Amino acid sequence: MLIESKMPIEFWDEAEEYDVYVRNRTIAGPIIERVIVSPEKTFTREIPLIDHLRIWGNLCFSYVNPKIIPVGNRHDKLVNIGRQGVFMGFLVNTTKHYKAYFPDLGYVYRVNVIKIDETIRGGIIDLRIRNANIEL
Repeated sequence: MLIESKMPIEFWDEAEEYDVYVRNRTIAGPIIERVIVSPEKTFTREIPLIDHLRIWGNLCFSYVNPKIIPVGNRHDKLVNIGRQGVFMGFLVNTTKHYKAYFPDLGYVYRVNVIKIDETIRGGIIDLRIRNANIEL
């Protein structure tokens, strides 16, 4: 996933977390009554939904609450509340909140309004990684 999205190794933990999220919801689990089922179905006895899954590490755009932007970077009324970022996955307990890395803020934030462009890889934008030597 890191190579395909052109993301640096600093995001391996986010990639692994999303990989586990996807694997738990796809048919790769145990055999019950001669049928291979997903680990999520085995645990909850319900068929997991996968229509919300997106490609990890792609460019995304999201609303970011101006109150979480550092004071030096905001100009109150004139602050741009739309941010360019990289899609990092979902929160554990819900599919309505996403995780996205915003290079201008330098952190992964929880967002609930997001637009993912699945044609552009997130690694091609300037990620502003601190103390990183990026070679692909």
